[in-house]
Amino acid sequence: MKRIRYRRNNIYSYWYYAIFFLTIFIVAIIAGELTLSLIYFGLLAVLSFIYIFGEGYSVEDDNLIVYTFFHGTRYPIRKITRIRYIEKQIPLLGKRTHLAVSFSDRSVLKSTSPMSISVKDSDSLVSELLNVNPDIQVIRP
Repeated sequence: MKRIRYRRNNIYSYWYYAIFFLTIFIVAIIAGELTLSLIYFGLLAVLSFIYIFGEGYSVEDDNLIVYTFFHGTRYPIRKITRIRYIEKQIPLLGKRTHLAVSFSDRSVLKSTSPMSISVKDSDSLVSELLNVNPDIQVIRP
């Protein structure tokens, strides 16, 4: 059983969370009781930590596994028909590359729209998927 793990590309998430935490912390201190505010802030920090670091992707045998909150969902690589590179412009942070993964069967994703993946090393993930299923059509911008 061969497993290769990939981490989510969350460079811009850190800045959003830092601003969000700072705002919540200041509002909690100004508006409420300090002890209760710190408890709420700590709970929010733990949940956000789980959200940020609990997401990722791995390729195991013939499956693409997408982890959300440390829970993995398996998608068969043999049913992937197309992978399209999408560049999104994010204000103040520049361009970020996402992958739009389309499946041949609607029963896999239960949606007609493609699945969006944001991976740090998208080229190695695509090459690993192509090793398993060489029939995947790759569209680059």
